[in-house]
Amino acid sequence: MEMEDRTDTGPAAPAAPTPPPAGPPAEPQSFAEMGLDQGTLQAVEEMGFTAPMDVQRATWGPIMAGRDIMVQSRTGSGKTAAFGIPFATKLVSGEEKKVQALCLCPTRELALQVSVEVAKISAYKNLTVVPVYGGAPMGRQIQALHDGAQIIAGTPGRVLDHLRRGTFDPSGLKVLVLDECDEMLSMGFQEEIEAIISRLPKERQTLLFSATIPEDIERIARRHMHDPQKISLSTDFIGVYEISHTYYLVSGQNRPGDLLRVLEYEQPPTALIFCNTRDDTAMVAGYLRRHGFDSEAISGDLGQSDRERVMQLMREGKMRFLVATDIAARGIDLVDLPCVINYTFPESPEVYVHRTGRTGRAGKHGLAISLVAPQELGNFYYLKLLYKIRPEERGLPSEAELRTRREGERYARLRREIPAEPGDEWRSLARRVWQSGDGERIMAELLRARVEAMAPHVGSVAFEAPPEPKQSQIGAPERRRDRDRPPRRDREGGEERSARGRDRGDRPPRGDRPERGGRPPRPEHG
Repeated sequence: MEMEDRTDTGPAAPAAPTPPPAGPPAEPQSFAEMGLDQGTLQAVEEMGFTAPMDVQRATWGPIMAGRDIMVQSRTGSGKTAAFGIPFATKLVSGEEKKVQALCLCPTRELALQVSVEVAKISAYKNLTVVPVYGGAPMGRQIQALHDGAQIIAGTPGRVLDHLRRGTFDPSGLKVLVLDECDEMLSMGFQEEIEAIISRLPKERQTLLFSATIPEDIERIARRHMHDPQKISLSTDFIGVYEISHTYYLVSGQNRPGDLLRVLEYEQPPTALIFCNTRDDTAMVAGYLRRHGFDSEAISGDLGQSDRERVMQLMREGKMRFLVATDIAARGIDLVDLPCVINYTFPESPEVYVHRTGRTGRAGKHGLAISLVAPQELGNFYYLKLLYKIRPEERGLPSEAELRTRREGERYARLRREIPAEPGDEWRSLARRVWQSGDGERIMAELLRARVEAMAPHVGSVAFEAPPEPKQSQIGAPERRRDRDRPPRRDREGGEERSARGRDRGDRPPRGDRPERGGRPPRPEHG
């Protein structure tokens, strides 16, 4: 019998255990865990940072590893330091006298804010940061770029102008940052962003930061980013932890009076009040002033010097209410703003997120109040559905409720202001006055004088009707020119744009523009 040839290999060796798949590295919980060099660490400590914020911890590893990232994080969450610290630590070299990092911002205010903060972070690293935006002298920007700036923070229109002129050489660029990308797209900067990216090196790192990630941002990511890592820090808790959302259903017939009732009842120490049109900002600010509230309006019609004056009053606490349109408020940075009020409800959920994101920053609590009329309920319900926000409904307070509220506040103020014991003699006199026939009148006058001496008198609410519309406008749809859009000329060279997306304030003056037809640019005389 033929024997089957078998090779006896013995018992099978046990298989080696499969190592678990490597997960993402743990997020650093402190600046020490980030491994910052001494200069950068000293700079962030001098800026008052004690520990990295959520967005800085979540993005540190991917950025330092060279990944493209898409970050959804609400306004005021610390995004500038999230890319500014990596710039100073590793991504930008002070030895190379060419632009290595470009941050595109929607407004000149934000470009300035970014440039100042990044300059502070890199104060000990021999890095030069240049803000580039429309309305500023072109000659100075050209000189700063020629002298060897390594980082640019600028608006799309002016950055593109420098690229076309050849005064910005992008050949050494390593990192592109699109900051507040949804804001840039909503302002009509799509074409400029595409034109800028087409002139940049293909081999670069792209960091995109946005409070919301709509489809047009997804398209930008698909076209211009390499396998971006998505980091979502705001989708599940927009305003849930830091912001209390509340709303009042109003008829829309006397919205200024309804706002006055709400302010009297809520008593915010200060607030940013949003309107959808420029006309409304002027009307609301004037209405509040007539009823004793310090308020000013800013819109696209306001010149830069007046805008800076109004903002300075707000920052110094000399003005209680700032009334603004969405475009005019872009780039405004108010520290510790306790309250945001939607006088008119925004037409898109993304605008609501940006408005309310101006309060409740850096872990502090904020309040978002909205007046919602019947015609705005559709937008209101879409917001609740999209972002899972559950605002608290409150009824408009009656005059009796407002009077009770005022009396309670005045009583509490008197108790705080009069802590000392008056003594038996004065107590006896008080009883005698109170029990006399004129006691109530005398006590009322004494209280009035004392309360008015402690704080400016705001008086009781008078529910004045809003201005009557012109006869030709009654029943007519709102004209497009009354919407929240910038004027045809930006008086001080701001970054506001027309509804068609044509560059207005971000374009340089005519003398600074490149010539048509491919001719070389005119020489710059500063």
